[in-house]
Amino acid sequence: MQQPACRDCAGRAARGDVAADTMKPTAREDRALPADKLRPRVDVASLPFASTADVPALDALVGQQDALDALAFGLEVRGPGFNLYVAGENASGRTTTVHAHVGRLAAACPVPLDWVYVHNFAAPDQPLALSMPAGQAAGFARAMETFIRDTGLAIRRALDSEDHDRRRRAELDAFASTRRKVFDELGATARELGFRVDIAPGRVTSVPMVEGEPITAERFDAMSDEARADLTRRTEQFELPLSAAVRRLRQIEIEEDERRLVFDREAAKGIIDPMLAELRGHYTDQPELLSHLARVGDDLTERASSFATPAPVAGDDDEVAVNEEAAEDAAESTAGALARYRVNVLIEHGGASGAPVIVERHPTPENLAGRIDYRMTANGLVADFLQIRPGSLHRANGGFLVLRASDLEQTEAAWPVLKRALLGPEIRIEASDGGAALPATTLRPTPIPLDLKVVLIGTEEVYQLLFELDPDFRDLFKVKVEFAPDVPWSEEATRLCAAFLSRCVRDRSLLPLDAGAIARTIEHASRIAGDSERISVRLGELADLATEASFWASKASRPQVTRADVERALHARHARSGLLERRLRAEMTRRTVLVQTAGEVLGQVNGLAVVELGDSRFAVPSRITATVSPGRGTLLSVDGAADLSGPFHDKAVLILLGYLARTYGRGSPLTLAGTLAFEQSYSAVEGDSASLAELLSLLSALSDVPLDQGIAVTGAVDQRGQIEPVGEVTRKVEGFFAACRAAGLDGRQGVIVPAPNSVHLVLDEEVVEAVRAGRFHVWTVRTVDEALALMTEREAGEPTPEGEYPPESVHGRALAKLRRFGQQLAALRGAER
Repeated sequence: MQQPACRDCAGRAARGDVAADTMKPTAREDRALPADKLRPRVDVASLPFASTADVPALDALVGQQDALDALAFGLEVRGPGFNLYVAGENASGRTTTVHAHVGRLAAACPVPLDWVYVHNFAAPDQPLALSMPAGQAAGFARAMETFIRDTGLAIRRALDSEDHDRRRRAELDAFASTRRKVFDELGATARELGFRVDIAPGRVTSVPMVEGEPITAERFDAMSDEARADLTRRTEQFELPLSAAVRRLRQIEIEEDERRLVFDREAAKGIIDPMLAELRGHYTDQPELLSHLARVGDDLTERASSFATPAPVAGDDDEVAVNEEAAEDAAESTAGALARYRVNVLIEHGGASGAPVIVERHPTPENLAGRIDYRMTANGLVADFLQIRPGSLHRANGGFLVLRASDLEQTEAAWPVLKRALLGPEIRIEASDGGAALPATTLRPTPIPLDLKVVLIGTEEVYQLLFELDPDFRDLFKVKVEFAPDVPWSEEATRLCAAFLSRCVRDRSLLPLDAGAIARTIEHASRIAGDSERISVRLGELADLATEASFWASKASRPQVTRADVERALHARHARSGLLERRLRAEMTRRTVLVQTAGEVLGQVNGLAVVELGDSRFAVPSRITATVSPGRGTLLSVDGAADLSGPFHDKAVLILLGYLARTYGRGSPLTLAGTLAFEQSYSAVEGDSASLAELLSLLSALSDVPLDQGIAVTGAVDQRGQIEPVGEVTRKVEGFFAACRAAGLDGRQGVIVPAPNSVHLVLDEEVVEAVRAGRFHVWTVRTVDEALALMTEREAGEPTPEGEYPPESVHGRALAKLRRFGQQLAALRGAER
C-alpha cells in the first residue's frame, strides 16, 4: 500500500490545512545518500598546475573582499569615533591582513610630532607637555643638557671670581658701614647704662657689668636691694634701644641679602641671556618652546646665587673638612637645582618614516596611558617630571594602535582607560600609589592631545558583549570589519587557496605541494567549514596542515608533499589529541558504557552527542530511553528535573509535548505521563538536536513498536513534525560509524540526518568507502513519519479527517494505547468516587 511520505502533510490536507502531499513513503534504499554525496572532492586532473611551484604566491585573502573594503574605509576615513573593530575567527587571517593594510597606509602618512615633558615653574606638580616637529626632541634635550652644563659652570665661575667678589664687597660696603654705625650707637648706650654688648652672627646679647666686670651669680646674690633695683631699672631702660638695634640689624641684613641677590642675578643675567638667545635661535617657529625657554632664563636668573660656592670657614683641619663637605654638598645641590631645566623626551620619531603602528599585547592601564615612576628618598617616595614614562597611546599617537579585544576584556581597568582617552581625546597619565608606601609627591602631568586610529581585533562574541554592555563602544568604534569564516567553493576559491599554499611554501620554507596535496588540503578546508559547498578561510589552520605535511614528506625523503603526506598529517594530528575519544570507545567495547548497535529495543534509540575538550571534538552514541504510563498530558525530562539540561533542551521537550497534542489530542486530551532520559549521561544536556531521537523513543514506547538499534538519529523537530537541521552532522555520523565498526558492521547500520543537513556532510574517506560498499548508510528525512518508517520498517500511519489512524500503523497503535490510558484513568476516578 502506497502512503504519502509526510503523515502530517496528508493529515493537514484531510483537515483542509494544506494541500495533500503526493510523495510516497520510501524504503531505506530510496532515502539513503549515495557515497558521492557524502564528501566533496577536488578533481586533480582539472587543476591547471602540477604543484605550488606553478602557482604565484597570494599576498591577499581568499574571498574576503567585503572585509577588505570595510578595512580600507575604516583606516582611511577621518572623524571622531571612526575606530575599527575587526571581527572574525582565530586563524582567519584577520590579524595578518590588518597588519599588512595598516603598515601600507602608515608608510604613506606623515611622521607625527615629538613630545617632551618639562618642569612647570608655575605649578611644579603639573609638568608641561610640549610638542615639536618629528625628530627634534632628542636634539632639544641634548641642547638643553649642554646649555644647563655650560650655563651653570659659567655662572659659578663668574660668581666665584675675585673680580665679582671685589665688586660685590664694594657694592655691599655701605651695608657694613651702616651696620658698624648701629653697633657703635648701641655700644655707647650700653656703656652708659653699664652693659656690654656681644655680637655674633644672627644674635645680639647684652651682659650687665659691675666695676668693669660681667656680673656673676654670686655677686648678684650679694647685691643690696637698692643695687638690684638699680640694675633692673637700667636693664629695662636698655631694652628699648637694644630691641631697636636688633630690628635695624635684621633689616640691614635683609637689604644686604637682597642686594647681594640682585647683584648676583645681574651678573648671571649677563651670562644667561646671550647663551639662551643662541639656543632660542634654533626654535624661532615654536612659540610654546620659546615661552618655556624664557621661563627657564627667568628661573635661572632668580636662582643664580645658588650656583656660587659657599664661603670657606677658616680654622683647623676639621673646619677644612667641613669646607670640603660643604663644597661637595653645594655641587650636589647645584646638580639637583639644574635638573629642573632638563627635558624628559617622552616620544621621539627621529629617523622614522610614516606614522607609527603600535601593537599592544599587554594592555594594562600603565602600558596604555603611561606611568610615573617613583624614587626612594629619606622623605619617602618622590617623583618629578623626569620620571614620566610613555604608554602605547603615546607611541601610537598620530598613527595606529592595534589591540586584541580579548586582552582588553581580560585586563582589569584597561577598557575604561582606553575609552577615557578616546572620548577626551587626550592622554592623561594618572599617578599610581607608588607601591606599598605613600608617595611624598603626586604629579598631575598636563594631558597630551590624542589623534590616532585604534584597531580592535576580536571575535563576534566579544563585539556583541562590548556593544551591549557599554553604549560608548558603539560611538567609539563606528567601523565594523567582518571576516567570514568560509566562502563559496568555486574555481576561483580553489585557485586562491592554491596560491595561499604557495605563499606558505615560500614564507615557511616548506616542500612544494603537488596537485594531489593541494586538492586534499582544499577538501579539508571544506571539512573545517562543515559544508560541502563552502571552504574555510581559516588560513592559519591550512598553513599549519601544510607545515605538518611537509614534515612527513621530508621524513619520507620525498621532494614534494603528496596527498598521502596530508592524510598522514591529519591522522597524526587526530592521534595526538584523541586520547579521550579512544578511552570512551574502549569503554563502549568493554560494555561499561552501554551502546547497542544491532537488534531492536522498545522505547530506546541511539542519539548522538558531540564531546569537546580543548582541540579534540568527536561524537559518541548516547542511549535515549522513554517510558509511558497513564497521566494528564505531562512529559518529564529526567535530565531537566535533575538540573542537567539547558533552556534550549527544555524548550525542545515542550515542543515534543506540542507534537503529541497535535497528533493524538484531537478527540480527547492526552492521557500520558512520559519520561525521557539520556542514559549514562553525567554532564549537562543542551540543544535540540536530540529531539527527534527523543520523540522516536517516546513513540516507540507508546506504540509498542521497537526501534532498530543499528540506526542512530540526529535532528530537531517542530510541533508539526517537520525535521530541522542541526550542527556537527559530519562528526555525528563518523562517531556512530566508529561504534558500529568496533562492534562489527552488518550492512544495516547507519545514521538518520535531517535532509537540509546533507550539504553539511564532509565525511572521512573510510566512512564514504563503507557506504559505497553497502556496509553503512546515511539516510535523510524531512518528517517524523519518514524517520519512523526507517526506524521501524512499518507504516507510520495517515490520519483520517477525524484524526484516526490505521490500527496497525505506528500512530494507530500509539493512539490506541493513549485511549486505554484514558479508560484506566476514568476507571480510577470512578473507583475513587
